[in-house]
Amino acid sequence: ITIERNTEFNPLEYIILAEDIDGTSLLQKVKIDGELNLRVPGQYTLTYTVTSDDKITSLPQTLTVVIQPE
Repeated sequence: ITIERNTEFNPLEYIILAEDIDGTSLLQKVKIDGELNLRVPGQYTLTYTVTSDDKITSLPQTLTVVIQPE
């Protein structure tokens, strides 16, 4: 995704689905690794994983965030 510098950004808004095999939501268990600075233009990568109560961890999914100057 591409956003302008100093724009509000919520990485949870980019999760399409996070649920267990029985349909239970796992959104509260999503782990997001990576850092980004909304004040500094550049390209950043966030990595999303989720672990179920059964200790099964999803394959990592990445989101590339490009911060553009205003």
